[in-house]
Amino acid sequence: MDVIITVQNSQPVPDAIASATVRVFDGAVLETQAVTDADGQVSLVLAGGTYTIWCGKTGVSFDNPYSITVDDPVVTTNNFTLSVEELADPIASDSSFCRCWGYFIDGSGAPFEGVGAWIWPLVTETTREISQHLVVDVVRPGTPAVVSDTKGIVASQKLELETNSNGLGWLDLVRTGTYIGKIRGAHMRDPVEFSIPDTAGTNILNLMLPFVLSVSYDPVSPYSVAVGSTLSIDLEPTLSNGDTAEDNACDLLEVTSSSSSLATVEFSSANTVRVTGVAAGSPTITLSPKSGILSERYPATTFSFTVTVS
Repeated sequence: MDVIITVQNSQPVPDAIASATVRVFDGAVLETQAVTDADGQVSLVLAGGTYTIWCGKTGVSFDNPYSITVDDPVVTTNNFTLSVEELADPIASDSSFCRCWGYFIDGSGAPFEGVGAWIWPLVTETTREISQHLVVDVVRPGTPAVVSDTKGIVASQKLELETNSNGLGWLDLVRTGTYIGKIRGAHMRDPVEFSIPDTAGTNILNLMLPFVLSVSYDPVSPYSVAVGSTLSIDLEPTLSNGDTAEDNACDLLEVTSSSSSLATVEFSSANTVRVTGVAAGSPTITLSPKSGILSERYPATTFSFTVTVS
């Protein structure tokens, strides 16, 4: 039977919840899963019966599990609507701090309570400043330090981020400060170093587990190339932690053409892709993250542009 599940918020005029993962279970067996589109919908094919639904998306509170009954034959419709609550991103009230937050879910998409990360302030230079805001008492460069200001001790040794019943946890960390940390349960062998942005709030997972957030192009679109000729485009990926990959885009991304009969594409240097026109048409060139290099996101973030071959 054709089934449509719509996920939307609980506002008087509901907004669709896009990019939410919807998992459908028949008892303990995962029947199927899908990600909601821009209209907050997934279209599925299910046999008649009762199913358990688990949904997940960071920043959204779900009343998991949900239950639906698919009619066979159809009585009225096999369309179902799930109402959820969108959570506001936490921000720090003190302008010296950034509220570094993160959502954790388990394999079923349910909020994961009581997990999180361990964070330590880190001094990477011989200076006594860990940021432009606060002063630290240096133990020695490259080791955890004591951070203090006129209000007293802000952070000493290990800080612990722990999630609540919504799977949300946060810490107020010094803006522009440098820290090291490990996410509990993420099989991280070594702590990672990361810097705090000068903002009231940020997703700490984007800092500790960065991914390619955007790509800038030079020249910018629109793009065209003659049959038998080549077009070179310089890339500059920006990561979710604010870093830019100025000289190693080829290490982070792979590039493909939607039709090699119309155009081929390859990295001609570390940050340049070369498109060669083969036959008239409008192929799509797609940049996708290489597996195993940076942290992986589901669904994966990809970038694409169209080239007119004439």
